Amino acid sequence: MSKHNTVDTSVDTILAQMNEKRPLPMGRAEFDVWIERILSGSLLPCTDRESMEFALASMLMHLGPQESHKEDAFFIHSLRKSAVNQVAHARMIEIKSQAEAKLKDELTKEVCAAHPAAYRVDAEKPGLTFEIDGERAFIDENVLKKTALPDGRKLFHDDVDLIFAKAYLQKKNEKETSQ
Repeated sequence: MSKHNTVDTSVDTILAQMNEKRPLPMGRAEFDVWIERILSGSLLPCTDRESMEFALASMLMHLGPQESHKEDAFFIHSLRKSAVNQVAHARMIEIKSQAEAKLKDELTKEVCAAHPAAYRVDAEKPGLTFEIDGERAFIDENVLKKTALPDGRKLFHDDVDLIFAKAYLQKKNEKETSQ
């Protein structure tokens, strides 16, 4: 009699096996068999097998010191949830990037419409020179590279465009308010 499930194995039997505590792998041969069992049970398209094996190995490493047996269902569900998280995180980054680009475009268009020669990159003096209503300012390239934004990111030219646009609009609003 084979130890492997077949087409004739009932769903109830497979579910019972998945929820049964089994010994965790303690050798490479056991690990390979365990990986096959978990991957086949996860029903995930195996496009990057090494990545999935790495994720499962990491899950094993994060189990507590008293755990020598664990249900296959735990690993199957955890692996599927990791895949869900990966897709959701990628989409969140896309949405955030699109929103930042839209805001930057809107602010830049308004600034350029109001003051087309507001800032420039100086080839001889690395950094940014900008002008707000006749007042000139210069940000040295070294300062740009070292300055961190509140969220911890480093400040680069794209951020300076956004900062400049915000500063310009703030100054413009202050002038309109004071009149």
